[in-house]
Amino acid sequence: PTLLATVSGTAESTAETLSAKVTEVEKFGNVVLDLSEERLYQAGYQVGDLLSLKLKDEELILPLCTSYSDVDTGKLLFRDDTGKKRLLVAINMGNFAKNYNVSVGDELRFSLKEKGGYQDELMIRKLTRTNNRADYSSDSVFANFRAVVGKGMPLGILYRSSNPIDNQFGRAAYADKLCEAFGIQTVLNLADSEEEAKALTKKDGFASPYYKSLMDKGNVIYLNMGVDLDSEDFGNKLVEGLRFLSQHEGPYLIHCTEGKDRTGFMAVFLESLAGADAKEIKADYMESYTNFFHVKKGTKQYKLIEEDVIGMMESISGSKDVSKKALQEGAMNMLRDYGFTEYE
Repeated sequence: PTLLATVSGTAESTAETLSAKVTEVEKFGNVVLDLSEERLYQAGYQVGDLLSLKLKDEELILPLCTSYSDVDTGKLLFRDDTGKKRLLVAINMGNFAKNYNVSVGDELRFSLKEKGGYQDELMIRKLTRTNNRADYSSDSVFANFRAVVGKGMPLGILYRSSNPIDNQFGRAAYADKLCEAFGIQTVLNLADSEEEAKALTKKDGFASPYYKSLMDKGNVIYLNMGVDLDSEDFGNKLVEGLRFLSQHEGPYLIHCTEGKDRTGFMAVFLESLAGADAKEIKADYMESYTNFFHVKKGTKQYKLIEEDVIGMMESISGSKDVSKKALQEGAMNMLRDYGFTEYE
């Protein structure tokens, strides 16, 4: 069905009501629109505005942003993907198309809810990075490569990083060399399908021979995970990945694209399972933001992002209790729910 909305702006609205058709539903459920950036801004919208979108009888309020990390995990956003010069509607770490039953060809209409209504939040959250190695203190910081540590986590067994074969951020070769230096034997690739991974190895300038050798040995599992942490698909793939780890030798590496969101959740889960405490888990999760985006500890921005990992821990424990015991029991229950046996 075509999704039409009759949305009227607030009294202070200075932007047109616009409509756009969905031209693509991406694999993570983000919906790409046929509306151009130029048309959006000519109509009076600006980054930091709050928009209103009505689907059937439900009004959705979403900020106009440029990055998924501009909103909390699980929150809606209208994204100007400036790198690819396109507009899309999405849920950060969620599946918009599935949640709201939106398909290619559907028409979305939206209006201005509040001019600059998200600007203060955006200024606190705004994450910036460079892809210049010289701007980072070491190869490992640049590649977001590190050991996953905490109570119950044996040293030298589990590592995490940005993608060692996808070089869109200029980090792949650095991550690959660190994989070799630390003797990685088995990899959970959370980001790519096997076909996508093989295609990356054939790109001009590919320079990750060690990772390719692990692929050739069958020591990489390609989970092609979505970003909806609460979905059944995510849970099934989490179990599939851990089962693969249990059947192969370490040291192990887990990675997605930047090594912070899906990898972050996987690390939170494994740390919870092993018996790490909430303080250790938060510190590990936030290191990705200090590595990739130079977010400073103690700032409002740091504390806002920290709320995401607290939400992840609450999701694992199933309550507001994020004690070691609650996290460990919650992680075990999640594995049982998705088919892990007591022996596993």
